[in-house]
Amino acid sequence: MTPSSKVLEVLLFYDVDTIWPDNSMQRVKQRVQLSWVVEGGQPFIRVCHVSNALDYDDRDVIYPVHYGEDRVRVAVLSGEDRAPRIVLKGANKAMLYLRPAYIDYLETSGMHTYIHTQNDIRESTERLTAIDKRYPGLFLRCHESYLVNPDRVTEITRFHLTLINGTTLPIPEKKYTTVKKRLSEMLAKEK
Repeated sequence: MTPSSKVLEVLLFYDVDTIWPDNSMQRVKQRVQLSWVVEGGQPFIRVCHVSNALDYDDRDVIYPVHYGEDRVRVAVLSGEDRAPRIVLKGANKAMLYLRPAYIDYLETSGMHTYIHTQNDIRESTERLTAIDKRYPGLFLRCHESYLVNPDRVTEITRFHLTLINGTTLPIPEKKYTTVKKRLSEMLAKEK
Protein backbone atom coordinates (compact mmCIF):
# COMPACT_ATOMS: atom_id res chain seq x y z
CA MET A 1 0.00 0.00 0.00
CA THR A 2 1.13 3.51 -0.73
CA PRO A 3 1.03 6.31 1.87
CA SER A 4 -1.90 7.91 -0.01
CA SER A 5 -4.11 4.80 0.12
CA LYS A 6 -7.23 4.53 2.30
CA VAL A 7 -8.53 1.30 3.81
CA LEU A 8 -12.29 0.88 4.22
CA GLU A 9 -14.09 -1.92 6.05
CA VAL A 10 -17.74 -2.81 6.56
CA LEU A 11 -19.17 -5.60 8.71
CA LEU A 12 -22.78 -6.59 7.99
CA PHE A 13 -25.13 -8.87 9.89
CA TYR A 14 -28.49 -9.97 8.55
CA ASP A 15 -31.07 -12.71 9.01
CA VAL A 16 -31.38 -15.61 6.58
CA ASP A 17 -34.57 -17.69 6.57
CA THR A 18 -34.40 -21.29 5.38
CA ILE A 19 -37.68 -23.05 4.66
CA TRP A 20 -37.27 -26.83 4.81
CA PRO A 21 -39.27 -29.40 2.78
CA ASP A 22 -41.46 -30.11 5.83
CA ASN A 23 -42.44 -26.37 5.82
CA SER A 24 -40.54 -25.66 9.03
CA MET A 25 -38.42 -22.53 9.04
CA GLN A 26 -35.03 -21.76 10.54
CA ARG A 27 -33.72 -18.20 10.96
CA VAL A 28 -29.97 -17.75 11.30
CA LYS A 29 -27.53 -14.84 11.31
CA GLN A 30 -25.31 -14.24 8.28
CA ARG A 31 -22.09 -12.25 8.58
CA VAL A 32 -20.36 -10.46 5.70
CA GLN A 33 -17.07 -8.60 5.98
CA LEU A 34 -16.00 -6.33 3.13
CA SER A 35 -12.58 -4.67 3.08
CA TRP A 36 -11.21 -2.60 0.29
CA VAL A 37 -8.47 -0.08 -0.32
CA VAL A 38 -8.59 3.09 -2.39
CA GLU A 39 -5.32 3.77 -4.20
CA GLY A 40 -4.98 6.66 -6.59
CA GLY A 41 -8.74 7.19 -6.50
CA GLN A 42 -9.47 3.59 -7.58
CA PRO A 43 -11.16 1.15 -5.15
CA PHE A 44 -9.72 -2.40 -4.99
CA ILE A 45 -11.43 -5.19 -3.04
CA ARG A 46 -9.00 -6.83 -0.63
CA VAL A 47 -11.29 -9.10 1.43
CA CYS A 48 -14.84 -10.35 1.03
CA HIS A 49 -15.65 -12.92 3.71
CA VAL A 50 -19.12 -14.47 4.04
CA SER A 51 -19.71 -16.76 6.99
CA ASN A 52 -21.96 -19.78 6.63
CA ALA A 53 -25.55 -19.25 7.67
CA LEU A 54 -25.65 -21.51 10.74
CA ASP A 55 -27.55 -21.07 13.97
CA TYR A 56 -25.58 -19.26 16.68
CA ASP A 57 -24.88 -20.80 20.05
CA ASP A 58 -25.34 -18.49 23.05
CA ARG A 59 -22.04 -19.67 24.51
CA ASP A 60 -20.06 -18.17 21.66
CA VAL A 61 -20.89 -14.55 20.83
CA ILE A 62 -18.33 -14.06 18.06
CA TYR A 63 -18.20 -17.30 16.03
CA PRO A 64 -20.79 -20.10 16.17
CA VAL A 65 -18.66 -23.13 16.97
CA HIS A 66 -20.70 -25.16 19.50
CA TYR A 67 -23.34 -27.33 17.79
CA GLY A 68 -25.23 -30.38 18.90
CA GLU A 69 -26.10 -33.01 16.32
CA ASP A 70 -29.73 -31.88 16.36
CA ARG A 71 -28.87 -28.24 15.55
CA VAL A 72 -27.22 -28.64 12.13
CA ARG A 73 -29.12 -29.91 9.11
CA VAL A 74 -27.43 -31.10 5.95
CA ALA A 75 -29.19 -29.60 2.97
CA VAL A 76 -28.50 -27.80 -0.27
CA LEU A 77 -28.87 -24.10 0.46
CA SER A 78 -30.15 -21.67 -2.12
CA GLY A 79 -27.52 -20.91 -4.73
CA GLU A 80 -25.49 -24.03 -3.94
CA ASP A 81 -25.06 -26.35 -6.91
CA ARG A 82 -24.82 -30.11 -6.37
CA ALA A 83 -24.96 -31.15 -10.02
CA PRO A 84 -23.34 -34.52 -10.73
CA ARG A 85 -20.01 -34.55 -12.50
CA ILE A 86 -18.24 -37.00 -14.74
CA VAL A 87 -14.68 -37.98 -13.89
CA LEU A 88 -12.05 -38.38 -16.59
CA LYS A 89 -8.30 -38.91 -16.63
CA GLY A 90 -6.74 -35.70 -17.85
CA ALA A 91 -3.39 -35.01 -19.43
CA ASN A 92 -0.37 -34.87 -17.11
CA LYS A 93 -2.03 -37.32 -14.68
CA ALA A 94 -4.68 -34.77 -13.71
CA MET A 95 -8.26 -35.77 -12.89
CA LEU A 96 -11.04 -33.82 -14.60
CA TYR A 97 -14.38 -33.30 -12.82
CA LEU A 98 -16.80 -31.90 -15.37
CA ARG A 99 -20.51 -31.11 -15.30
CA PRO A 100 -22.12 -32.82 -18.30
CA ALA A 101 -24.41 -29.84 -18.91
CA TYR A 102 -21.38 -27.68 -19.77
CA ILE A 103 -19.89 -30.15 -22.25
CA ASP A 104 -20.68 -29.48 -25.92
CA TYR A 105 -18.92 -32.50 -27.42
CA LEU A 106 -15.95 -34.83 -27.13
CA GLU A 107 -13.54 -35.39 -30.01
CA THR A 108 -10.91 -38.05 -30.44
CA SER A 109 -7.55 -37.22 -31.96
CA GLY A 110 -4.91 -39.94 -31.94
CA MET A 111 -4.40 -41.22 -28.41
CA HIS A 112 -6.23 -38.32 -26.74
CA THR A 113 -9.78 -37.06 -26.39
CA TYR A 114 -10.56 -33.35 -26.39
CA ILE A 115 -13.55 -32.25 -24.32
CA HIS A 116 -15.08 -29.10 -25.79
CA THR A 117 -16.95 -27.27 -23.01
CA GLN A 118 -18.82 -23.98 -23.12
CA ASN A 119 -15.72 -22.21 -21.77
CA ASP A 120 -12.64 -24.11 -22.90
CA ILE A 121 -11.15 -27.33 -24.27
CA ARG A 122 -9.82 -30.00 -21.90
CA GLU A 123 -7.59 -32.92 -22.81
CA SER A 124 -8.15 -36.49 -21.61
CA THR A 125 -6.09 -39.63 -22.06
CA GLU A 126 -9.24 -41.79 -22.17
CA ARG A 127 -10.72 -43.06 -25.41
CA LEU A 128 -14.23 -42.13 -26.56
CA THR A 129 -15.37 -45.76 -26.39
CA ALA A 130 -14.37 -46.03 -22.72
CA ILE A 131 -16.12 -42.74 -21.86
CA ASP A 132 -19.27 -43.77 -23.73
CA LYS A 133 -19.27 -47.15 -21.95
CA ARG A 134 -18.76 -45.62 -18.48
CA TYR A 135 -21.49 -42.99 -18.97
CA PRO A 136 -24.12 -44.75 -21.11
CA GLY A 137 -26.95 -42.61 -22.40
CA LEU A 138 -25.22 -39.35 -21.50
CA PHE A 139 -23.72 -38.62 -24.90
CA LEU A 140 -24.77 -39.39 -28.47
CA ARG A 141 -22.28 -41.11 -30.76
CA CYS A 142 -22.83 -39.17 -33.99
CA HIS A 143 -19.55 -40.22 -35.61
CA GLU A 144 -16.66 -42.56 -34.76
CA SER A 145 -14.63 -39.47 -33.76
CA TYR A 146 -17.33 -37.59 -31.80
CA LEU A 147 -19.62 -37.90 -28.80
CA VAL A 148 -22.09 -35.04 -28.52
CA ASN A 149 -24.19 -33.73 -25.65
CA PRO A 150 -27.76 -34.07 -26.99
CA ASP A 151 -28.88 -31.04 -24.95
CA ARG A 152 -26.49 -28.83 -26.93
CA VAL A 153 -27.86 -29.87 -30.37
CA THR A 154 -30.02 -27.26 -32.08
CA GLU A 155 -30.35 -28.78 -35.54
CA ILE A 156 -29.84 -32.00 -37.44
CA THR A 157 -29.67 -31.95 -41.22
CA ARG A 158 -28.58 -34.51 -43.72
CA PHE A 159 -25.15 -35.66 -42.49
CA HIS A 160 -24.54 -32.84 -39.95
CA LEU A 161 -25.41 -31.81 -36.39
CA THR A 162 -25.32 -28.15 -35.35
CA LEU A 163 -24.72 -27.19 -31.73
CA ILE A 164 -25.87 -24.14 -29.77
CA ASN A 165 -22.48 -22.47 -30.23
CA GLY A 166 -22.64 -22.93 -34.03
CA THR A 167 -20.22 -25.87 -34.23
CA THR A 168 -21.13 -28.37 -36.95
CA LEU A 169 -20.26 -32.05 -36.50
CA PRO A 170 -20.40 -34.67 -39.27
CA ILE A 171 -22.72 -37.68 -39.37
CA PRO A 172 -21.72 -40.57 -41.65
CA GLU A 173 -24.16 -41.09 -44.52
CA LYS A 174 -24.89 -44.70 -43.52
CA LYS A 175 -25.60 -43.75 -39.88
CA TYR A 176 -27.73 -40.62 -40.42
CA THR A 177 -31.11 -42.29 -39.85
CA THR A 178 -29.89 -44.15 -36.75
CA VAL A 179 -28.31 -41.01 -35.25
CA LYS A 180 -31.43 -38.93 -35.96
CA LYS A 181 -33.68 -41.54 -34.31
CA ARG A 182 -31.37 -41.94 -31.29
CA LEU A 183 -31.18 -38.16 -30.79
CA SER A 184 -34.99 -37.94 -30.78
CA GLU A 185 -35.18 -40.76 -28.23
CA MET A 186 -32.60 -39.16 -25.94
CA LEU A 187 -34.31 -35.78 -26.01
CA ALA A 188 -37.76 -37.35 -25.43
CA LYS A 189 -36.50 -39.10 -22.24
CA GLU A 190 -35.72 -35.74 -20.65
CA LYS A 191 -39.30 -34.52 -20.80
